[in-house]
Amino acid sequence: MNERPTAIFCNSDYLAIGVFHGLIRGGIRIPQDVALVGEGGIEAGEYISQPLSTIKCPVDELCRIAVSMLHERIESLVDCPPRHVMVPTVFVPRKTT
Repeated sequence: MNERPTAIFCNSDYLAIGVFHGLIRGGIRIPQDVALVGEGGIEAGEYISQPLSTIKCPVDELCRIAVSMLHERIESLVDCPPRHVMVPTVFVPRKTT
């Protein structure tokens, strides 16, 4: 099976930038052959030859929630099973999708 993926999602913009350069060197057109998305919203992603599409996650908010939940556990204010908290993310489409 030699099928190429239609899209690649990288867990960081840094990794996506490396994948971008590897795909280009391999003669693969982005996004015509393969769409590419990173995560993090770093500024460097805006300055490659085709600005990188990315997903931005509010890290400050995630940290605030995590510290608050940990503090609750330490202080025994909450004695319950782990819970899930949804934090909105933002997709920033650029030239790689």
